Amino acid sequence: MPKNPKGDHPTKVALLECVAKLLENHQSDEISVDLVCKTSGIALGSLYHHFQDLPNLIDQALVFRFARYVDRSIDWLNQALTNSTSKQEFFEGLKRVTRGTQTKELEQVRRERAGAIYRTGSHAAFAEALGLEQQRLTDEIANVVSTAQKNGWVHPGLDPQGAAVLIQAYSLGRIVDDISPSPMDNDKWIEIIDRLAEKVFGLDE
Repeated sequence: MPKNPKGDHPTKVALLECVAKLLENHQSDEISVDLVCKTSGIALGSLYHHFQDLPNLIDQALVFRFARYVDRSIDWLNQALTNSTSKQEFFEGLKRVTRGTQTKELEQVRRERAGAIYRTGSHAAFAEALGLEQQRLTDEIANVVSTAQKNGWVHPGLDPQGAAVLIQAYSLGRIVDDISPSPMDNDKWIEIIDRLAEKVFGLDE
């Protein structure tokens, strides 16, 4: 479950969790108010007390799902950093993160993230909310890179924010192969990312 720094009302969080779960097996236009109320057990009046309308609830649920992805990614990267005492250990930690984020099983996550980014082009409020979560992820990755630089594990001339965007770009970019009828070998893809990290981040000897 995503962290709840705003201290949202439990009923609001329950509705977000319900729709976030429904989005795993339904397109957004397949979700109705009746379905949400029936699945959550929450009254219609409570739904409209916390959300302007159903589209607003769905938008916030999409951001809620993305926040969950952000929290998981941040936790993985911080583990790679805090559990390392050397450059080699940090690199090994990054390789574990790569293997965790580049699996075929996360194809749906990549598709949803790409769809959410596309949605920002026509939904201003949604774009603002998603943008805040996206910035949080970029900032946290940049902090990991910056700390690794101070530890002497990453090339000191590397821009942390640029590195953060690059890491996300190749993670999300896997989607171009997800839709291919002849997808690449996953181990070969992982090997390319490992080599990229070694050269770009300066982790090679």
